[in-house]
Amino acid sequence: MSPKLHIERELSQDEAASERSERLGGLLSLSYEPMLVWQLNGPIEFWNTGAERLYGFAPAEAIGHSSHALLQTKFPLEFTEWIKQLQNERYWSGELRHVCKDGREVIVESRQQLLSDGTVIEVNRDVTERKQIEADLRQTEQQLMFLASIVQSSDDAIVSKNLDGIITSWNKGAERVFGYTAEEAVGQSITIIIPQDRQDEERTILTRIRRGERIEHFETVRQRKNGSLIWVSLTISPVKNAEGKIVGASKIARDITEQKRTSDQIVILAREAEHRSKNLLASVQAMVNLSQADAVADIKTAISGRIQAIANVHSLFCRDPLDRR
Repeated sequence: MSPKLHIERELSQDEAASERSERLGGLLSLSYEPMLVWQLNGPIEFWNTGAERLYGFAPAEAIGHSSHALLQTKFPLEFTEWIKQLQNERYWSGELRHVCKDGREVIVESRQQLLSDGTVIEVNRDVTERKQIEADLRQTEQQLMFLASIVQSSDDAIVSKNLDGIITSWNKGAERVFGYTAEEAVGQSITIIIPQDRQDEERTILTRIRRGERIEHFETVRQRKNGSLIWVSLTISPVKNAEGKIVGASKIARDITEQKRTSDQIVILAREAEHRSKNLLASVQAMVNLSQADAVADIKTAISGRIQAIANVHSLFCRDPLDRR
């Protein structure tokens, strides 16, 4: 081969290599993912469109500057330890925090390759939104666990059911109030705790729940597993799914049997007191009518004597039987 042909062939190979390099550079520049090239102890040498899109710095603003200083990089470990790992392994991957031109902080999954000449090729992926979603999910999960703990430890019976009246959850309070364990109740109809003569209440409640109504402080009677009846105060609310459709109801039942018994006793005592008071007033009235005297002073004396006699009788009845002998 002549020297001229050899030179032309080499030029052709160089041109092809240059063209391939230019195409590769174009692809890297247009990549959506941020890509940058920098020297281990030097400035940024390459800054693509993805990096500009994420961080807000144009190539002219980034090239020639230290990437760590420009982006205020926060490393997950000490800087010296990070450098040591990159030098030893020639590769590093992990999460970094960067500050954009507008002051926003972003989290990126970074992959970095160290070449033999000290050049670092860095490819990043923005995971800020994903991290926020994960954090929100963790917070929501913690809140749900907290609420679940409150529900389970509540003294009140807290029950959920679907629109067919089938029990879907049953807390410890419900076990204490109604006597059924969660295993026995879940999957059963809520009518297992409704007396036969009050079955119509459930149909009325479900109709109102389907309309989106909330039922508060509804006092009624329910039946325990052993057949005994108890008074309860019910608060029932519709349960909606993610689309806002009503799919069931949550019910809080508070056992008010003792309050009802106490209230009934108070009513009985009040009626008895009213009856006794009326009798006493009637006696006083009769006593006044029967008292005769010519002077006001004599009437007062007579009435006082009769009132004292009534008081003595009451005192006698209140004494211990042994003291009456």
